[in-house]
Order: sequence, then structure tokens, then C-alpha cells
Amino acid sequence: MDVTRRLVGAFIIALFAVGVIEANVDIHQNNSPSKHRAKHLLADTPSLRLHVMLKAKSMRIHGQSVFEIFAKPAVSVDGAGILYNGFATFVQDDKRFTYMLVDGASYVVESVGNATTSAATQTVRCLKSLTPFDSIISALNTVQAIPSSLVNDEAIYCPSGTLLQTSTPFGGVDFTFCASARLGFIAYGGDITVAIEYPESPLQIIAAPPLNDGSTHCATVASATSVTPIAFALLTGDSDASTCPYHEGC
Repeated sequence: MDVTRRLVGAFIIALFAVGVIEANVDIHQNNSPSKHRAKHLLADTPSLRLHVMLKAKSMRIHGQSVFEIFAKPAVSVDGAGILYNGFATFVQDDKRFTYMLVDGASYVVESVGNATTSAATQTVRCLKSLTPFDSIISALNTVQAIPSSLVNDEAIYCPSGTLLQTSTPFGGVDFTFCASARLGFIAYGGDITVAIEYPESPLQIIAAPPLNDGSTHCATVASATSVTPIAFALLTGDSDASTCPYHEGC
């Protein structure tokens, strides 16, 4: 699989489920102001809607160059971290493909049928991660504010937000972000553009589909990863975190 396919696959499976994110503060310290602020931010973490646009025809997924990914945060029992559950659906001819990540495990559901006939078959199987989850977080953790940016020799216009760029490439591509706090942000990377929004209404519960082989669930592929304040701000829309310097208690 070439870099382009690997990068696109990562957006389907990994971008909406960056694993378990933890606030970059020690929230287990009793009577710590940062502990209470971090828990509050995690509890209020919004769902995500990603509108993905692929420019190159060769990058289309199941024939689609535009699709959406939905992600719902699930706060851990101790309130210390978040696991994103999410899905993306593609329709190609009489088949429907739904890629899901639930409780850290990834699935693909393939249904045969169309709008006028009931689904004849449905196959559910486990899907291996196409790229390390940590590489996505690593890239987000390196974003820095920049005065301007060119993507494919075109200037990125960001009049009402903050322009950021990764200093560590993801999938061989440097991403530029136009972030507007609670309004969301847009990520530009080569032939991929992703608009991320925080829906006002939370998504319904996303449950794991039953596997055809009788297994109860797929293997876990997402693991806990710490995030910097700016990366946390991009995922949550918290404007205070985005301007917070990188130090303990932030």
C-alpha cells in the first residue's frame, strides 16, 4: 500500500479515533486545580464531525471523494481520559461499507442490498490498524503557530482563526490547520482537506457490531497517548488550552 492509500486509510480508521487522549497534566494529584480543570474539559469534550475531501481521483475510497466521519467521545471511568468511538459509511453500487472503531477495536461492516431491496447479506470482520495511532498524536503534538502557509503552491486563507502547522509529518505529509476555537478547524495536507466541526447535539451511542465468526469483539488497536495543550484544544475546541503555554498546570 503506497503512502497515499496509507494516509487515506488512516483518516477512515484513525483520525476520528486517536486512541485514548489524556490531558497533559497530572490529574491524579489530589486538590490540584489542574486536576479539576482537566476533568471538566474531558467531561465537556464534544463529538466530532469530519468532512473529508480528496482531490486526486486515485485517492477515492469506494468511489467517493467526499465523505464524513463521525466520532463520539467516551470518558473513562476515572475521568482521566477519552476514547473516541466513530464510524464512516460508503455506498458503492449495491454495497454499503461502514468502518467503525468502538472501545479501541476496529471493524468493517459490509452489507449487500440497495434502497429498494433488503440487505441480503451482512459481513462483519475485524480491521487491523493501517497506521500507528501514536503517529497521528505525535503530529498533532508538534503543531506550531505560523504566520502563513502554502499547500500545493496555494496560500492558506485563515482570516478568523489561528494558522498552525505540524513540524512532524503524518503519512509523509505536513498538515496546516486553520483553527477557530469553538467553530472547529480545517486541516490541509497535500490532496486532502478535512473540515472538523463540533456538533451541538451529541451523537447517539456507537456500539460494536456482532462478528460473523461468533467472537465477542475485535482486538484493541488504540492505546493511551498524552496530548499537548494545543493538540487538546484542536480536539475539544477549548480556546484557553490552545493559547496555554507548555508547562505543568496548564
